[in-house]
Amino acid sequence: MPILRTTRLLLSTVAACLLLEGAAGAAAPSVKSFDLPDRTQWKPEGCRPTPANDPILGTRSRWRFMHSDSAASDEVSIALAPAFEPTWHAENDFVIPAGVVFDQQGNLYFAPFWPHEDLALISLDPDTGARRWAIPGTGAPTGATTPFTLDDPEHPGQDIVYVALKDRAFAVRTDGTIVWDVPTGLALTGNGNRDSTTGANYLPQRDAVVGLTTSGEMYLLDRATGAQLLAQPLSLPGTLSPLGPGLGLTDAMVAQVEADVGQFIKYPPGSTFRGFLAALLGNGIEVSNSFAIDPNSGRMWVAATAPDDADGAADGVSNLGAIYGIDAVEKDGSLQLQIACRRDFEGGSATTPTLSADGSRVYVADNVGNVIALDSNCGDVWSIAVGGQVTGSVSASSDKGEIYVSTQDDLVKVVDQGASASIAWVADLDVYNHGDPLFDTFNSQIAGTAANGVAFMAAVGAPVGTISPTAALPVKVGYGVVDRETGKVRYFADGLDESVAVMNIGPDGAYYNANFPVRRSISRVLLAAASAPLEGGVRKFQPKRLDLLVRDALCAAADRAVNAAAQAPTCSEGAAADSVQIGDLLAQVEAAGPEALAAGDLTAAKWTRVAALVAGAETATLADQATLLPRACAVVAPCDPAPRSGCKAAASSKVAISRKIDAVPNADKFSWSWSKGDAFDAASLGDPSNDADLGVCVYADADASPRLLYEAAVPASSSWAVKDSSASWKSTLGEEHGLSGLKVKGGEAAKTSIKLKAAGVTWPQKTFAVKVPLVVQMVDAETGECWSSRFETVDVDQTTATSFKASDPQ
Repeated sequence: MPILRTTRLLLSTVAACLLLEGAAGAAAPSVKSFDLPDRTQWKPEGCRPTPANDPILGTRSRWRFMHSDSAASDEVSIALAPAFEPTWHAENDFVIPAGVVFDQQGNLYFAPFWPHEDLALISLDPDTGARRWAIPGTGAPTGATTPFTLDDPEHPGQDIVYVALKDRAFAVRTDGTIVWDVPTGLALTGNGNRDSTTGANYLPQRDAVVGLTTSGEMYLLDRATGAQLLAQPLSLPGTLSPLGPGLGLTDAMVAQVEADVGQFIKYPPGSTFRGFLAALLGNGIEVSNSFAIDPNSGRMWVAATAPDDADGAADGVSNLGAIYGIDAVEKDGSLQLQIACRRDFEGGSATTPTLSADGSRVYVADNVGNVIALDSNCGDVWSIAVGGQVTGSVSASSDKGEIYVSTQDDLVKVVDQGASASIAWVADLDVYNHGDPLFDTFNSQIAGTAANGVAFMAAVGAPVGTISPTAALPVKVGYGVVDRETGKVRYFADGLDESVAVMNIGPDGAYYNANFPVRRSISRVLLAAASAPLEGGVRKFQPKRLDLLVRDALCAAADRAVNAAAQAPTCSEGAAADSVQIGDLLAQVEAAGPEALAAGDLTAAKWTRVAALVAGAETATLADQATLLPRACAVVAPCDPAPRSGCKAAASSKVAISRKIDAVPNADKFSWSWSKGDAFDAASLGDPSNDADLGVCVYADADASPRLLYEAAVPASSSWAVKDSSASWKSTLGEEHGLSGLKVKGGEAAKTSIKLKAAGVTWPQKTFAVKVPLVVQMVDAETGECWSSRFETVDVDQTTATSFKASDPQ
């Protein structure tokens, strides 16, 4: 079943349980504080692999399949919310091992697992979590699969949702209207572990819905009608995996966990919780992962067990795993599924196969901590050890050969270099405070790649190798985003319960956690710190500070346009794929911008400027987008990560920063003067009321490790007044990061000046341990021109916990 992707080998050994039994009493952990993140410096480079362009599959603008798309890439083309917070929690009576998917409006869809309420599909409202509608079950056990959404070619702008169970499949419109509901031709056995589907997918070449069961059967149905396309389903040649040593849990422990989890799931006749947990470990099962389809070639990739005798003994048990490349072919007058290639693994394959965007690579993992790249005919290309058991699937980015790998402990960036691979970084997931010596923070979920970061889930508790050599036991779980360039955590928000499925990213950039607290149910028995009640259902982590989401999506589009324009002469198809992603990102900006304006996160002046530039870019050539979009990005993010060089200097400068700790409303102040400066013509700024956009940037520790303490954009607007050689801007509301006034005077050398005042600034530091050199700059978004002041130790007049003043010269 799909939950095996993240729980295999996480819960076992008698010794672990005996140790855990005495490990109660840990203090409740707390999440660490994270500042609002700066703009990421990751950028696309070079030509990208060319993905298939299918109008029914659509773009990667949201999570559509179990692993985001048909290729199981776990990637979306849009930006994740760079800062977020948990909001609604819905449908607590269900657990969801396979995650949720979204339509174009952001509505959610999920299939509950073995539910008490007999339902096969549930749809939720993205804003409130309220149930929109539900499709009844037939009385048979349902769930374990993820629905998927496809664009509806007969109704442009709409979707159809597809569900593929073992004995039943159906298609439904987003309003709950059934399109078709058919039997699959497969009979239920009465064994819940063998009557589930591990995944459903779409085969463009046959316009077919494809279902895969835990017992190794595959069927194809016509997407439009549900009609059977195969003369008979394919039965994979593998057999059951070994039963294994069992969990080693005492009967009393099993009874406690069974009662806890039993509030969410209704065990089918003949199924027990002990048998259910054994299946989680991959014992006595044939297929435990989802599968991928290459939309370019139509080849299907399935990880399962190898044939019985492949391990040298025809004994009804397979000790080997295998990955199968399967084609749909016309043969003897009928459509058949045919195994085109196979690659066996010692101990099995730990992951759902993941495909590169062009289908030239298949990424899998074995059970001993290696990521393996295969070619499209099952041939080995390279293998790399990543330091631990790989969980779930890898996330294959469309850019720079980047692969993001989740292990039981870490999140690892691997770079596919063609004939070999290398590790770029291992993320530092230190996101929780805890006082228990047995506890640590560890990765708890597979990665999800987005334009501005890598989504991850981290847990705090007893990691592998502390209490147990194989068991990771979370007591608390949260959600975060890692920077693709550095591996550093950009932001993290506390949650509670784990998912054993995938990252679920909606078209609004929010993250939706599908809860299935299997491991924490055991932690609750063994660790007192995990005493919080279990959570089922779905929890939303909504965007926080929507202006930051606009910034990240807009600047990602700008970076994409600059690279695509440069690469277009040599890789036109890749540039066309970039154009599609630029469209997805701009659509995200246009959706988030008005919400940011309504929430007070964006000013009317800034959004007016951005909206105008985006509107122009939408109909522009790629070359013009490479000019317009960086300009729009500079309106919302005018400051570079480090001070600019070559700026105009002044003979006299002063800066003052002050705050009243915990003052409400915020009373932080900032002023800067730049006097007797280098010559410049005020006309070079353009017309501040129409097209001149300026930015103000403050950097601490400007040489060793520059930190952007303050960033404010002053967009072109009617708030500017121009007179002779000077321009002045005023605001009584301080909506642009507290700015109340900015005056720029041009002219000949030693007669130029800049004066700035701000209040209500909200500095990122609670106290001012400002490291010098401190650099203050004003920048022109269009021309790149800049004006700068630098303050060294000798220039400091005052530095306290609430005040910093400096002047140059003294």
